[in-house]
Amino acid sequence: MKLTKKMLKDIIQEEVKKLSEDDEAEETYNYGEDEGEDRKKEDKMKEHIAGIDHHLDALKKDMGYDEDHERRHEKDTDFE
Repeated sequence: MKLTKKMLKDIIQEEVKKLSEDDEAEETYNYGEDEGEDRKKEDKMKEHIAGIDHHLDALKKDMGYDEDHERRHEKDTDFE
């Protein structure tokens, strides 16, 4: 089937009619939904960062403990 310019123009006009700009209420509602999702993502990232910070603190304490015992030349504390 070959499309004529008129047929193509009619198809495009029909598709354009289907597209409509949200009115103010719809736009506000959609913005609120998007904002809520963004906040959830941000909170999840903050929790992840807090977990990483906690893990790093534990590693630093462990490294400090190991270094203290190396300096004392205690038995079985040669970690090199």
